[in-house]
Formats: sequence, structure tokens, C-alpha cells
Amino acid sequence: MSGCPICAAPELRPFASFTDVPASGILYDVPSGDVPRRDLVFDYCPVCACVAQRSGAAPPIDYAAVARPTARQLPAYACAIVDRLRQEKPESLVVEVGCNDGTFLGELRSAGFTRRLGVEPSQALAATARGAGHEVATCALGADTATTIVSKYGHADLLVCRHTLEHVPQPLAFLAALRSLLAPNGLACIEVPSLAPVIDRLHGEELWDEHLTYFLPHNLTAALASTGLAVEAITVAPHLDMENIVAWVRLSDRTVTAASPSTAVLNFTGLTDCIDAVVDDAPSKVGYSLPLGKRMVQIHAMVELPRLVAGGTLLLTGFGYPRWIAAATAATAGHVAAIWDVAGRFGGFGETSAG
Repeated sequence: MSGCPICAAPELRPFASFTDVPASGILYDVPSGDVPRRDLVFDYCPVCACVAQRSGAAPPIDYAAVARPTARQLPAYACAIVDRLRQEKPESLVVEVGCNDGTFLGELRSAGFTRRLGVEPSQALAATARGAGHEVATCALGADTATTIVSKYGHADLLVCRHTLEHVPQPLAFLAALRSLLAPNGLACIEVPSLAPVIDRLHGEELWDEHLTYFLPHNLTAALASTGLAVEAITVAPHLDMENIVAWVRLSDRTVTAASPSTAVLNFTGLTDCIDAVVDDAPSKVGYSLPLGKRMVQIHAMVELPRLVAGGTLLLTGFGYPRWIAAATAATAGHVAAIWDVAGRFGGFGETSAG
């Protein structure tokens, strides 16, 4: 089995498997014995606790041919999402990635948003959304299509991605594409189903063929941070018999780790490419460089921390030194976009807080 799609831990462990399962979401007008079937195999990551379908266990789903509308699945709290979006610039360009049949775009239109764009790979669903009066780019989001969208429409002031991330085979690459759509001061809302009810209430029926990755708040935060998206707020909301995770994020241009340079744990988090500098209060270490992943990252004095992390994300990795971590947190008050406790994230399932 392959590594974790979120934290890049090298080995996953068996979680659940189901044999000879018919493909979901297909309706037949006449009885037929020619029904596609597959084994569903799910693994979990012992580091970040995500659950993912085993890579290569089944062929990828072609969403260009999927025509299943989700209008009836709009959550009761959708109005709260719209209200939060309305607090931003009224002339904002709003992009919804995975807009399905345009139901949520219709909510945005009713709220007064006039500049709306949907991104949807399904030919039939994109046509339905256009028929309802919405502009839609019919494509799956990736690095290339994101560049095309930005060149034609500009960057998104507001971005919405609801129940799409869990469907993509490479969640970090998808989040990187989302990030490239977002304007420098833009705001994004990313919503995924929570893994918690599957475990806590044994909702095994939620393990289905179209969901490739299942998240909890802490590993969703990790995935976002690793692609340069800083979490402003993250909540869990009930929906039907399940729960959804809703994360509000902005761009994080800089990521600084406040930690002792002996933080080998960073090489196992998948975050090494996002770290711009390391801070330490030992004068003997300042000026030296720390190997992180395939790069060398310079060590700076604590006094430089506010300047280094300005507008970015602070990673707290000084395990076992709460006073030192408290000092780093206090030093960045008013300077940092988000604070992420790596020790809590991978050990104690801590919460993300915004500075």
C-alpha cells in the first residue's frame, strides 16, 4: 500500500474492506447483469489519522460522465456560509469549484453576488448550471486548468469548494490548484465530510467508492497548511446523520517554524517545502542551516520572529518547552495569520487558532 496522501507518512495500515461491491450512482432502465463491480479497500494513516482508499485498487471515476445532482443535499447551515461570504467585498468574484448543478451558485445569486463562476467536470451538470443562468468552466481543476481560469476570469476574491476534495486522488495537488485560484487577500471556504461519525457511530455505509480521502479537523488543517493555506476558522457541523467540516482559509505566503533545530519530526509531516525559516533562542545555532526535506533552511534568532512570520503561518514544534512556545506565540501577536501546533496536530489532536 502507498503512503499517506496528506502527511506523506510512508506506510498506511488496513482500516476496512468490502468485496465485490457494485458501483454506486448508476441507475438502469432495464435489468442488466453487466454491472461494474469492485473491491473497496480503505487504509488509515497512523500519523495523521486520515482514511484513504488504497491507491490502485480500482480505476479512477470519470466525473465528466457523472450526472448526479446534489440539490437536496444542501446543508441547513448553507445560509451561514453565504452570510460569511457577504462580509467580504460586495463586488467580489466568487468561484465555486465542484459546483454540481449550480444549486449553491443560485444561493449566491439570491444573496446579491453578480460575479459568479462555477467549475464542474460533469458535462451534464455543467449544462444544468448554465441553464440556470450561471457561468461555468467545464473541467476538472488542476494546475493547468487553474491557470486557464485565472487568465480568463482573474483570481477569485471568494472561493467555495464543497464536498469535492474528498473525491480527488491527489488532495494536496488539488489544494495547490485551489490556492492558485485565490486572490492575495481572498477568502476560501472548504467543506468536506468528517470521518468522525464513521468511527464514533460506526457509519460504515459512508465508506463508498467515490470518496478517496476522509478527513478530521486536524489533518484537514495539516493538508491546508502544507499547501500554503492558513486556517482562520474550522468548525464541525451536523448534516443529516453525518457531520461536515467547514474550514475558512486565506493565503499564507510565509511559514516559519518556532522550534529547536533538532525538530526531525518536520521531515515526517510533509510540510518541509512550506517552511521559510527556523527560529531558535540559542545564539550558537543562529546563522546555521537545518536540512529539511531536500532543502537547507536558515536558523534565525527569536528576536527576528515577528518580521519573519509577518502575514504567514507559525508552526509550533518546540515539544516539551511550553514556556518557549508561549513566548514565540506572544512575540507574533498581531503579525501572524495563523498558528499551527504541530505537536498537538500529530499527537494530541489540538485545535487550530488564528492570531
